[in-house]
Amino acid sequence: MLKACIEATNTTRKFIEVTTKAGETKDFTTVKGAEAPERKAYRYRKWNLDNKVNIVVRSEVDAYIKEGEGTSFVKVAALNEYQPQQDWKQNYELNKGAVISSELRNNLNKICRWLCQALLADCSQVKLGFVTKQNVKDGKYYVLTVEDMTTNSLSNTINYRLKDSWNVVKTLVDIVAKQDDGTYAFVKQAYKPGIRVYRAPEQGEESDE
Repeated sequence: MLKACIEATNTTRKFIEVTTKAGETKDFTTVKGAEAPERKAYRYRKWNLDNKVNIVVRSEVDAYIKEGEGTSFVKVAALNEYQPQQDWKQNYELNKGAVISSELRNNLNKICRWLCQALLADCSQVKLGFVTKQNVKDGKYYVLTVEDMTTNSLSNTINYRLKDSWNVVKTLVDIVAKQDDGTYAFVKQAYKPGIRVYRAPEQGEESDE
């Protein structure tokens, strides 16, 4: 499982490198609330959860595209064919829509995370690459296709709403707000619904598990 996770992470990283032009950079120093170290841009945006709670989020921008005289931010990500028996190439040629719908459903958690990142960064588009292996043994990849989706259309397709994620954040904020000042950690065990909250001991303070 760990090997598959590392492979998926490296696939997306490499896909971003080969699909974006490093030479055509945008000067983010002129854009309010953003900065651009190297090839990835970070935007700092403030959100209001209610009348009492404001939160500042650092969001990532992978690329931008020119639209007339302006520009739009883009989230770039990739899905890799980890089960060669799926035969993306043949099935994609026969029924493109079925392949895309199946992969969005099978990778729903990952797609929701990417879409959340795109919405936080105010990206208007998501470029989703489908990366497959030429041969299972040699480990070489090639890009089968790239699907361009607007964040609105992708949200409707997978029934994702950013406000639902903010509700989760607000619940966690309310829990911490009732505690004493300090440093806290949220720990969630795999395959279990509950979340545990731990408070880090202050310097010189004894602590139990």
